[in-house]
Order: sequence, then C-alpha cells, then structure tokens
Amino acid sequence: MSLVIGLLGNKNNSDTSLKWQGIEDGLAVLGHKCYYLDAFETTEEINNARINMLFTINKQGMDKWKHLLELPIPFVMWSTGFSVDCIELIQSYRSRINFVVLSDSGDFLNYIRYRFPEIKQSVFYDVFETFYSKDKEENKVYDVSYIGDISDIRSIKNELKQNLSNEAYQIMHDIVTLMLRNSEMTLWEAYRYYSLIYGYDNRDHELFIDLYTKLSGYITDMKKINILSKLKGQRVHIWGDPLWKKYLPSELKYMGDISSDQKDEIIRKSKIVLNIDDSEYVHSLNPYVLKIMSNKTLPLTTYNIHMQREFPQKDYDIYYSLMNNDHLKLKMNDYLDNPEKILTMTEEIYDHVSLKFTWQERMKKFETMFVAGSK
Repeated sequence: MSLVIGLLGNKNNSDTSLKWQGIEDGLAVLGHKCYYLDAFETTEEINNARINMLFTINKQGMDKWKHLLELPIPFVMWSTGFSVDCIELIQSYRSRINFVVLSDSGDFLNYIRYRFPEIKQSVFYDVFETFYSKDKEENKVYDVSYIGDISDIRSIKNELKQNLSNEAYQIMHDIVTLMLRNSEMTLWEAYRYYSLIYGYDNRDHELFIDLYTKLSGYITDMKKINILSKLKGQRVHIWGDPLWKKYLPSELKYMGDISSDQKDEIIRKSKIVLNIDDSEYVHSLNPYVLKIMSNKTLPLTTYNIHMQREFPQKDYDIYYSLMNNDHLKLKMNDYLDNPEKILTMTEEIYDHVSLKFTWQERMKKFETMFVAGSK
C-alpha cells in the first residue's frame, strides 16, 4: 500500500518549513506522495486525488479539522514539544476514532496517555539535518558554550507568591525543589506525586495546565542558573538574553544576545555545548542535542535515560547530573585537556546521527506505523 498524504500546513512557515520539506522528501524516497491541502477546495477533490491520510504539525490548518476529521481516513497530528494548544484540540476531537497523536515529547505523551487513554498515540522524534559540511567548517574557537535565553525568575517568583494561595504556593515550591534535584523528573510526574501528598485530585487537569504554563520555563531557568553559576572559573561562554547579566557571577563570560542563524554558527565554533533538558524533553531524544551532534560539536547534557538508550553512557560519555557540578567540571576539563578525545567522540557521534536521524529514516518509522506489511 502506498500512502497519499494530504498535508495541512504552510510550507512557507519559518518555524516548520524544513520539517514539511523533510517529510515530503523522506516520503517521496519511499514511494509515497504528498499534496498540500490548500490546493483543494472540496472533499470530492481530495477523494479524486486518492488521499488516504491527513497529516498536520501542531495546530496548523485547524480551521479545516472539523470537516476533514469526518473523512474515513487517518488524521495524524504531530505535536512538537509539550503544546497546551494541542491538548485543547485533542480534547475537542478525542472521540474521532481516526484521530492519531504523535509527539517528540515524552512528557506530553505520558500526559496524553493518562488523560485520553482512548487516543491512538506514539512517539515520533524530530530530525535536524544542519549536518556538518566542508563549506560550513569552522575553527573551534570557544571551549565551552551555553546558548539560551532566560526569564526574570525573581520577578516571576514574586508574582507567583502574590497571586497564589499559601497552599498552592507551597505545592509550587515543592515541585520546583524536587525537579531541581532530579534531572529525570518531569513536571507531570512531580504534579502527580504532590497531588497525592496534598490530597488534590490528579485528574484536576485545569490546575495542572495552569501550573505547567506558569512553572515549566521557570523551573528550566532555575536549573540553568544553578548549573552555570557554579561553573565560575571554567572556560564557559554564555549567549542569550541580556538578563543573564543579572543572574550570572561576574567571572562567567556573557557574550551577548544572538540571532537564530548566529546560534548555529556558535554551535559550529564551539568544542563543547552544554544542554540542560527542560521538562518536555526529559523522557525524549532532545532535538537540540541532536542538532549539536549533527554539527560535529560535543554536547554535555543532563542525564536522560531515553538519550542513553540511543547513545549509551559506556560508548558516549556526554551526561552529567544536576546534583554533581564537580563531575561536570571534571568532565569538561578532561575533554578540553585532551582534544583528541573530543575529536574522536564527535566523529563517532556524527556518524551515528547522520546515519539514523535523517528524514528518510524517520519516515521509514512513520511507514511502519501506518502501512501494513512494511518493515
């Protein structure tokens, strides 16, 4: 069976244009066809094109969902990250038996399995193909880089304290404390744990979504500050929002704000890039780490059992613990003092990523999910 997929998306959308192109190219190599549905006006035209599946990224094309979900063919939504907007749409269309949810976020899927057990769902990881090439070759001029923005966490904390009840603030405080100590704890898991302790119904989804919206970025920013502030005296360069100057020790090198294109350049020019997983990618292959790997730069990332299944610790020594900064310092300095180890490791990782994390390989996985008899 060949797939003929109707794509509900904007090919010119700057956030997803590379994804749409990758999906098209990967499916074409496997002998499947794609059509963008903005070229179709009626259901009859869709039927005449023999379209046998519909696919969208996040909530793109949502004005057409109600009508298209009435067609007797699979309707696949790929949610990237933990999307609150997508949860609202899943709630609306959960009864449609042809509705399928894919996501690259383990935390999102765990929540969907709990809240909507009737929904067909599966993990579907992202791909980054900004692969290293000779025309992009850069001298590795930065020893260790951290690239990322930060919010004004003191202001956020004060605002939460003013607007939450004493009990709700205590729950928030306990969730934050737990997650700062455990790199493998997600916000959904922490919420379920403390809802039992405090006697809340963990089926109170409005409360969870409210907490997720308020705390997800805040907790990640707390992790960033806790880790980076203890690296003073190390050869670390930090790029991102000027708010970093408010929270970083003066001994650390704040390099300024940069554009998206400049971020890719900094990755290529760095020997090591630090990553700190946020909640949505704790149980996932973090696409940002894959991006670092695909540019022949060494990532050092918070411990993640799903990453370790693909890149085992015994073969790829790239993990560190939130609770052991000394271990991170030792690992950083060991690599920097032995550049041949960085070269060997980045080459091995690059070979693995460039072989397995292409759109063609990803769409083979998609094919096995939806085409009978495929391998």
